[in-house]
Amino acid sequence: MRGATEGPRFRCGFGVWFVSARRLRRSMGRRAIRGTASAMAAMVTLLVGVAIVAIVTMACYRKARPGDARTKADSQAVLVYLDGVGLPQEIYDKYDLQGLEDRIEPVLRGKHAGEFDGEEVRQTETVLFFYGADAEVLFAAIEPELRAYPLCVGARVVIRKGPPGSPAREVHLPR
Repeated sequence: MRGATEGPRFRCGFGVWFVSARRLRRSMGRRAIRGTASAMAAMVTLLVGVAIVAIVTMACYRKARPGDARTKADSQAVLVYLDGVGLPQEIYDKYDLQGLEDRIEPVLRGKHAGEFDGEEVRQTETVLFFYGADAEVLFAAIEPELRAYPLCVGARVVIRKGPPGSPAREVHLPR
């Protein structure tokens, strides 16, 4: 328990330090006490500033996830709904999502059409999320790969020219 002569507590490193005002006066004089308090206030201000910068930096470099809010520049989307139960079992055994992603990502990078933002696996279908500045350009870039990959047979493609709720057109890939 703190006595009447002990001053405020300061957290420093591994524990809490009690600063005795009397001990400080004896060793450093009254002026040193005021200087110590201002130094502590400056230190606290500095630490708060560093914490704010760290939080803002982490928020800026966080990887985007499907469903995150997008900026106006890339709010257009192409959503590919793959049939998860209606294709022959041999197709599911031989082909996978990673193979499709490996074919599409170089095309997107090469044409600067947009980005692949992940997939959502549901009970009867899988949704692939693509975002870019122009949904039509994005679809034109990935359409040949979608039509050529057996896992995409019968897929439904939604081309949305704006944020969620905007008008969209649908394309059904042939079976």
